[in-house]
Amino acid sequence: VRGGAKDFLAKPFNTEHLQHVVRRVLDTRCLERENVLLRARLADSFDPGRLIGRSEPMVRLRELIRRAAPTESNVLILGESGTGKELVARSLHAQSSRETQAFVPLDCAAVPESLVESELFGHERGAFTGAVARKQGLIESAAGGSLFLDEIGDLSAGLQAKLLRVLEERKLRRVGGHEWMHVDVRVIAATNVDLPLAVRTGCFREDLYFRLNVIPIQVPPLRDRAEDVPMLVDKFLHEFATCRTDPPRQLSADVMDVLTRYLWPGNVRELRNTVERMVSLAPGNCIELRDVPPEILSGGSSAAGNGGEAAPVGFRAAKRLTVDHFEREYLDRVLAAHRGNVTRSARESGMKRSAFQRLMRKHALSSRTYREALRQS
Repeated sequence: VRGGAKDFLAKPFNTEHLQHVVRRVLDTRCLERENVLLRARLADSFDPGRLIGRSEPMVRLRELIRRAAPTESNVLILGESGTGKELVARSLHAQSSRETQAFVPLDCAAVPESLVESELFGHERGAFTGAVARKQGLIESAAGGSLFLDEIGDLSAGLQAKLLRVLEERKLRRVGGHEWMHVDVRVIAATNVDLPLAVRTGCFREDLYFRLNVIPIQVPPLRDRAEDVPMLVDKFLHEFATCRTDPPRQLSADVMDVLTRYLWPGNVRELRNTVERMVSLAPGNCIELRDVPPEILSGGSSAAGNGGEAAPVGFRAAKRLTVDHFEREYLDRVLAAHRGNVTRSARESGMKRSAFQRLMRKHALSSRTYREALRQS
């Protein structure tokens, strides 16, 4: 056994016992192989290639991650909401010497303040009401690996002090416990708030800030790398096609022009949600301007979110948008007047019935809608 044997058989043994031992050894071998495969897939999933973009800010970001990952220094990731700070943290972990160990994330803003301490440090049985058994905290779970603390700026003052002790002394004590335990963990923190301002106003400990901010990494907002939008859109289209088992949808040139010019106050998260919405609701295989959410077309929310003017839509896109709006309004008015009768509506429009129907399909209009509205009235 010391030499690596999985088990041994004591004589005399029967066939049933032999089968049980062999089956257990085979199961262990399968689990070991599965573990190797899962680790390989995890490394592939969080390689630098997932940080999509060829823009200069993304090139600099990937290079900084490449240089920071092999170190044992704590990292503070800064950036607006939706820029992909957790993805940066996972990339740091995947390229570090800790890649085969656990990556443990915690959103400090998502867990109630009364539970954060127990989640981080664990607790002993009977430490508080409901603590019926000993629980290992996330810091212990991340031993040998990386602990990712998202929204670190929302951590309470008391927990900031306890986290500082972990960073300085590399040891912790469970809630309700008396023994100190040594922990080997790399801390990667992230926030979208101005931590230096929080330090000056007394909302965040200065010593903890300096402990975390050994290597600062700034994630660029999407508006600063608009040239990466087409690549991100293409990725999301293929992602949603895989989920729906459909071929990827196509975007018209006008739609891509609108998406590229929009300022994206919600960053990559907002872009992903927008693409998913268009894929889900677009009637055809090609996503047209009529399928783009109104707030994206107007650019209003982008200007409001960034305190500037909305980026102007190109002439072709603006013209197509105006024509589409006119067509839909005209069809709606004519079909309503003729109670959904396509033949009469086409005749009054001076169009062939087939052409009128193609226009209806373009705008996802159905004569049944107008007939049902008539019956309900």
